[in-house]
Amino acid sequence: MDYIQKRKQQMRNTDYKRRYGITLEVVDGMIEKQDGCCYICGDKPSNHKYTGLKVDHCHKTGEVRAMLCNGCNSGLGMFGDNIEAMKKAIEHLMENINETV
Repeated sequence: MDYIQKRKQQMRNTDYKRRYGITLEVVDGMIEKQDGCCYICGDKPSNHKYTGLKVDHCHKTGEVRAMLCNGCNSGLGMFGDNIEAMKKAIEHLMENINETV
């Protein structure tokens, strides 16, 4: 690993520690455990516009939950981790889904 790659790894590790209290080693372990796929949709990050899995965490407790693609992580964030709103959205989709999609 050259100096620039090593420095990037160090910066990522510092960022994960500062933001989530975990190391790059923990993140890599989570990604490996999930076979490199998003915990929710199961897609590999290369299938998405914004590559790379993101750390999903509880905004109230700061607890790290899983690694998600940008779309799934953003979706949870938009719902503000509000389970009742998510359930209502699921009900709405189930009642109004177009079977030809």
